[in-house]
Amino acid sequence: RIEGSALNVPVPNGSLLDLTAIFKSKDITIEMINNAVQKYADQHPEIVEMMNDPIVSTDVIGNSHSVVFDWDASIKSSGRMIKTLTWYHAAKAMSARIIDLIIAYDKLNAEGGSL
Repeated sequence: RIEGSALNVPVPNGSLLDLTAIFKSKDITIEMINNAVQKYADQHPEIVEMMNDPIVSTDVIGNSHSVVFDWDASIKSSGRMIKTLTWYHAAKAMSARIIDLIIAYDKLNAEGGSL
């Protein structure tokens, strides 16, 4: 059996990551994946945004999150394989992470660390 998807994302600055992962255990579920991503999003809300509604391309334009996780777009194939879809605005998200890094360096410098 073959599962696949065709994605047309005509967004000049948005991107879609179609990630397929194969896990060790066949017991892995979509709920487990979604909950793990949600836990990370709760700890890092500036990096991951969870969306429970279907995402359209305009949802990511201007969004500074590195990952906009489409909660409802995960698919489990038979066995150990799970596919997830995550979106991001390439330039905006990258710029936000660079700013985060500069702030971290500044904090380290202010605390007497060396760069």
